Amino acid sequence: MLEPLQKPKVAIKPAHPAVPLQADNPPGIIDEGAETFQLRVLLAEDNKTNRLIFPKMKQRLGVNLTLVCDGRHAVDLCKAQPPDIIFMNISMPKLDRLQAAQVIRGLDEIIAVYTPIIALTAHAMPGDETRILAAGMDHYLSKPVLLQSVVDHLRHFHQHRLGARPL
Repeated sequence: MLEPLQKPKVAIKPAHPAVPLQADNPPGIIDEGAETFQLRVLLAEDNKTNRLIFPKMKQRLGVNLTLVCDGRHAVDLCKAQPPDIIFMNISMPKLDRLQAAQVIRGLDEIIAVYTPIIALTAHAMPGDETRILAAGMDHYLSKPVLLQSVVDHLRHFHQHRLGARPL
């Protein structure tokens, strides 16, 4: 069972209450009849190899996936078309995770909707969880990222949305 990380305090009510993530399948296993999610997903990842799993997610899960290569583009996209959930590498060019997450959290207050940010890291060391939370992120996934872990996070936030995102 994946435990949620504590959300940073923000001026708005999170759209996704903190509840444990539950894996219905063993790690790395996806049902052929897997559910689909009507979510706008943003992947901010600069490593081409690490970006390979997410197009598989798009095909199998029916999400609207947008890929960007750096923190600046992630922020720009969030301003133009706020996603429902963000998967973000913690080591990116142009804006690092802390700067990008802080700007996105500021946007949350403007549009009055909390956007979950899932950190992607190859550096899952003691103390990283604290730094990731302090940067304004909600959870993290260690690399290499398993498709089932992505599904678990999508299911968690999809099931706990309180309503449709404003257009």
